[in-house]
Amino acid sequence: MKQKGSMASLKNASSRAQGVYVIGPPAWLKKEISTRMIKICISFPAAFCNAIGLREACTVTLKTSLSSTSSWQVRVLPYKDTSHQVGSGWKSFCEENMIKEGDLCTFNVIEMMLWHVIIDRC
Repeated sequence: MKQKGSMASLKNASSRAQGVYVIGPPAWLKKEISTRMIKICISFPAAFCNAIGLREACTVTLKTSLSSTSSWQVRVLPYKDTSHQVGSGWKSFCEENMIKEGDLCTFNVIEMMLWHVIIDRC
C-alpha cells in the first residue's frame, strides 16, 4: 500500500539537511546525522511539524524501544516559520545512544508528543 503525504528527497545537500519525511498516517521523518546536529541541535521542517500538530514550543518524548521504560525528553521550538529545532535534551539523547556522524535516525510519530527513534548506524 502506498503511503499518502508529502515526501522530500535526498537528491542534494539542502534536502539532506531537511531529511526525508512522510506526513502519514503513519508520519515519519528520516535524517542523516551531522556533527553539528550532535553538538548543537537537530531541526525538522516546519511543514512536517505543523502537519502533525506541533505549532508551539513543547516537550516530545523520544524512545528507542517502545517496550522499554527508557525515554528522553527533548524541547521542540519553532524557528522563524521555517523549521522546528530540537534543543534541550537532544545532546543527552545522542550521547546515551552513541549517535555518530552519518547515522540515520528515523523518527516515527506514535503520538504527537511520543516518537519512536530507529537508529541505523553508518
